[in-house]
Amino acid sequence: MSARGTSLDAPGRLRFGALLLVLGLYLVALVALVAVTLVFDISLSEGEGFLVFPSPWSLLIGFAYYLAPPLIALGFGWRMRPFARHALALWLAIMLVQGGYSLGVTLMHTRLVAAWDADRQASIAAIHGLAEAGHQLHDDDGDGLIDRIALDGRVRTRDLPPGDYEVAAILTEAPPGQRRRIAGPMRFPRSSSASDALDLAFALDLGAPGLEELAAAGPMALHVEVTKSRHPDDHARTILMLCAWAPFACPTPRNGWDAAIRDEVLALRRFENLGEVALEPGTIQRKHVIFKGFAGDFGRDLDGNGLFDELVVTLEVDTIHDGPIFFQAEMRAPFRALLHHATRSTQGAEFLEFVIDGTALRRGGEDGPYELGAMILMNNSPYCPGGVCPPPNLPKFSVYLDSYTTGPYRAEQFE
Repeated sequence: MSARGTSLDAPGRLRFGALLLVLGLYLVALVALVAVTLVFDISLSEGEGFLVFPSPWSLLIGFAYYLAPPLIALGFGWRMRPFARHALALWLAIMLVQGGYSLGVTLMHTRLVAAWDADRQASIAAIHGLAEAGHQLHDDDGDGLIDRIALDGRVRTRDLPPGDYEVAAILTEAPPGQRRRIAGPMRFPRSSSASDALDLAFALDLGAPGLEELAAAGPMALHVEVTKSRHPDDHARTILMLCAWAPFACPTPRNGWDAAIRDEVLALRRFENLGEVALEPGTIQRKHVIFKGFAGDFGRDLDGNGLFDELVVTLEVDTIHDGPIFFQAEMRAPFRALLHHATRSTQGAEFLEFVIDGTALRRGGEDGPYELGAMILMNNSPYCPGGVCPPPNLPKFSVYLDSYTTGPYRAEQFE
């Protein structure tokens, strides 16, 4: 066959087949590399920010894309004469495959970004207004103190795209100052099958733990914020991974953190100055008993015979509870026993006494110091004599105290 003929002779077909075989094996290796990354979610790099140090896996990618092709081309040219033509042909074929791959995933990324931006614009445009918004102060337990602020209302929407929407209440100092999120977010999952018209009816509660701080800050202005949590789906994540694998330019970097498509909370709209919340200090629900600390312990001789009838542990509290108080504790050393005591508290700062029967200490026969743990202060007795529990004192509360170790008493000091 003439060298200028249009058909290949047997050696030519062999060389062309070998070219296709080598190129095919290279493609299979790349597909396997990408598949392993997708299946096992292997990170392409380690670190964050602008300086990302390549991991061993990322080095393997660099070798497969940039060092392996010329080495394969040189080896193929060395085996298949003439050297230059075959080496150049294989290297150009590999570059064509890599360029086509990079161009394809870049176009897919561009379409994905366009859809992502369109969803953002549609979500913002879908929020039309706020209706029936208001707040109320609630005393749930009837003790004259505010337990929570209830905020309710409806966010009017139209043509709301699918997604996870959230409504949250925000207070700002009046005049404007630091913003504080006080309640929420309340979530509204929105499926693609939902109707076009949808009002986000919300009911947000601010509980007592945050109210005391707000009362000290003075009058507060109330606002409502609507947001949307967005997360790339499996299809988008696959495109981002393929884009990160692109041999040449692609918007997603090697570490996979895409600047345009990522997990984000999209602020859709904020409804400002819906009212003023003014709370007076002293009107806010608080802990019924605030434990300040232990003040010490002492032995008490009730009958003047020189022996202690009681071991008294004193603790300092600040309370708004006026009524019975029950103690319970475990004696953990030098012997084990369950201890309990009943007393009363009055409103304000005071010292309460946890009384331990001296007879139990003398019978225990062990010298102190005595280690107390699992100490609980409550306003209802933990015992029900005869299986019948008395009507509970409301609202119920329990205060867990620190462990405590008494002084070095001797067992013979107690009666």
